[in-house]
Amino acid sequence: SYPASLIGAIAPGVGNPDNGLVVASQDSSLPRSLIDNRGVHFGPRVGFAYDPFGKGTTAIRGGFGMFYNRQNLDAVLNPYTTQAPLVQNPVITFGTLSTLLSSAGLLSPQNILGIDQAGHVPTVMNFSLSVQKRIGYGTVVDVGYSGSLARHLMWQRNINSIPFGSNFDPKNADSTANNVPLPQAFLRPIVGYNNINMREWASSSNYHSLQTSLNRRFSRGLLAGITYTWSKALGTQFQDLPGITSFGVPRSDANNRIANYGPQDFDRRHNFNINWVYEIPKATSKRALGYALNDWQLSAIYRYQTGAPYNIGFTIPGLSGYGVTGTQQIEGGRIVIKGNPGSGTSDDPYKQFNVDAFTTPKLGSLGLESGRNFLYRAPINSWDLSLSKEFKFTERAKIEIRLDAFNALNHTQFDGINSTLNVRSLTDTTPTNLVIDPVTGAFNRNGFGSISSVRPPRNMQLSARFQF
Repeated sequence: SYPASLIGAIAPGVGNPDNGLVVASQDSSLPRSLIDNRGVHFGPRVGFAYDPFGKGTTAIRGGFGMFYNRQNLDAVLNPYTTQAPLVQNPVITFGTLSTLLSSAGLLSPQNILGIDQAGHVPTVMNFSLSVQKRIGYGTVVDVGYSGSLARHLMWQRNINSIPFGSNFDPKNADSTANNVPLPQAFLRPIVGYNNINMREWASSSNYHSLQTSLNRRFSRGLLAGITYTWSKALGTQFQDLPGITSFGVPRSDANNRIANYGPQDFDRRHNFNINWVYEIPKATSKRALGYALNDWQLSAIYRYQTGAPYNIGFTIPGLSGYGVTGTQQIEGGRIVIKGNPGSGTSDDPYKQFNVDAFTTPKLGSLGLESGRNFLYRAPINSWDLSLSKEFKFTERAKIEIRLDAFNALNHTQFDGINSTLNVRSLTDTTPTNLVIDPVTGAFNRNGFGSISSVRPPRNMQLSARFQF
């Protein structure tokens, strides 16, 4: 007999625990590297620059290029040397070190990693079209469109995940254990295996942007520039192999694009910058006073950038987000949006979004109640200033003293947000972590919707550099 903890393990001596698995070196029908050779890939590049008026003041430029990325060996080769059928991990019950080599262990359903034999190569297509115009005073205006399409990106899809609602299906109840759901090993579509994760080149993403700039070349002691980019970076996942609890994990059903297509984690919708370098005019022509009063330089960078996108999560006592869907697999339930949540940021540190706009999903959720990254954190809004002075001793020897101030105006920069809604129970969805405590009326500084961290305040540094 065996202990109850081994329920779901593979019965010893029955069947083939590696049924369906192959070793490339033992099967001549498979390529040695498990993926097909894709052959020669061509990466075309084309670009042009055109002066439409022939005066050298206007230029139209454009280009297109196709690029390929090499495969990550840790994703497409190395993992397959440490799993079945090459490596087994039996569990020995009630054994000792002295009997280890002679003990017979039991195998449990294993996690298996597979790979798409097609072996598509990750491909990126970049393209742009812009117009530059010289408007005088040493200044050039540039307005253009720039885009990028990525295809054949890797994802990891579990083809043996427990179907949605399995834990709620009466036919899956264990009559010997108070009708709780059967162990996961009995609920898999392919019995005898745990997760079967397929690494496939099936994901895609895109980036589109309007890019504008105005630049004045250095003249009469002044260099200045202004840039603004409005862009969107969209896709179904933000990296090759997102973690098991990350938004964007490929679903096993047909709803992957519905659930996961949205702003990427690195999407920054607006990006505005101002920069200048200004040589302060000489205050005196007297050499002695000039050492102190002349050759000062003031420079600055102003940056306004949309904050990172984020989602709203939830916790239910005694039930995880994955339990709401009736499966302990990758895709859990998602927050329900019942009103206008706002943009995700505001000037009130205790209320970055409308906390009344959300509630928890019901049992049987398919994880489709809300999308990915539908709110944005507070933007970066900061000035960096620098004041410097040169002291020349000879034609080649000089010392530069520089004072830098980052976030010079000490503007408060909100960052992290408490974005997890805690409720009392599955039936009582009254929030327990509101910004304002509903009983005492006092502020809960760690409450739902409030700021949990800020970016650095003003930092200053003084440096000296000797050049010779």
